[in-house]
Amino acid sequence: MSTLDFSIADISDNVIEILASSGDVYTGGSDIDKILATWIADNIKKESGVDVSGDSLAMTRVNEAAEKVKIELSSTNSTDINLPYITMNDSTPVHFVKTINRATFESLIEDEINNVIDFGKDALKKANLNASDLDGILLVGGSTRIPLVQEKLEKTFGVTLLKNADVDCIVSLGASVIGAQLGGDESASNILLLDVIPLSISIETLGGVATKMVESNTTVPVKKSQIFSTAVDNQPSISVRICQGERPMFGDNKLLGEFFLDGIAPAPRGVPQLEVTVDIDANGIMTVTAQDKATGKEQHICIESKSSLSDSDIERMKAEAKEHEEEDKKRKEEADKYNNADAMVFQIEKAMKEAGDKLTEDEKKPVEDAIGNLRNALVDKKLDDIDNLMKAVTDVWYPLATKLYQGDSGNTQNPFGGFNQGV
Repeated sequence: MSTLDFSIADISDNVIEILASSGDVYTGGSDIDKILATWIADNIKKESGVDVSGDSLAMTRVNEAAEKVKIELSSTNSTDINLPYITMNDSTPVHFVKTINRATFESLIEDEINNVIDFGKDALKKANLNASDLDGILLVGGSTRIPLVQEKLEKTFGVTLLKNADVDCIVSLGASVIGAQLGGDESASNILLLDVIPLSISIETLGGVATKMVESNTTVPVKKSQIFSTAVDNQPSISVRICQGERPMFGDNKLLGEFFLDGIAPAPRGVPQLEVTVDIDANGIMTVTAQDKATGKEQHICIESKSSLSDSDIERMKAEAKEHEEEDKKRKEEADKYNNADAMVFQIEKAMKEAGDKLTEDEKKPVEDAIGNLRNALVDKKLDDIDNLMKAVTDVWYPLATKLYQGDSGNTQNPFGGFNQGV
């Protein structure tokens, strides 16, 4: 299916870097054809009383006529649709002849073209650029010949439209360069192509949260690392699960792979330092590594493609992320609230145990009672009560913490990034 989408590229010194991409495989030349075909079919029904939408032979001719209309109205102000013997009405042949002008054509497709403008704005936002930063817009593909597309681009972005290139050959030339590079052709070795990843890469952390390691539209090659820790005392292994997608909960995204890091030395939760690294090379091959910083033990997985998804899958997942944005936000907030409360209980109980006789029983009692109430709410999943219970714990604990630490910053390690326990 033809598409109308945007890619923002920085081209200099034989280096082509894709800064951002935005689009929708459901918006493009084929979709404009469908709009026109529906208009033609509706007019046939209006004039003859016959609905041809369920007649595959008739619709084949209607679709061919629609594409012809699109092409001709890109260079002329009006054109004729001539479909003799398009169908039968009680054994009587139905002929359809009608003139359509450019104004009617543009009114039919305007919403579709507005989507394309939105893609351009989105791409600029992802690239952290303004329209004034663009040197020009290179028009590639047959649908960019439609005058309304060009008019809206010029009006919205205010930059020069580059129309002199051979638009029918640009895509095939680009594919040829990539093919030559993959085949080891030295003639293409002086051109460096830097692509972007279409969807974020995340790993699963405590509570089923998808913690992003590499954001969407990040240029490859790229290498990112984060330090995590264990979620329970004496946890012997971690499960490292990798997904692709934009939704905040891991299970709603596309699982790419999973592996285990075993042999973690027994230690209280939050103490082990486990470094996870995502490394994506220029060919899109991704390697995810987990290493125990104390012992040096590590495991990794190699995922052969930066995306195992088709273009339609990618756009579907983006649409789903947008559709479920509000409910996903609520689920993420609930998971964070649970994890933060659990970490608070753990850290304060640990601090009181380490304080020993520096705190009297009378001083500990209000804190222990408040923590007990918070722990019960966690067990019963009473998330609505957690905020008030955390505040109650804070109110009784902070005076004691001030007494104990006198400005000591305490444990600076992120206590909320624990892994679910491995097998």
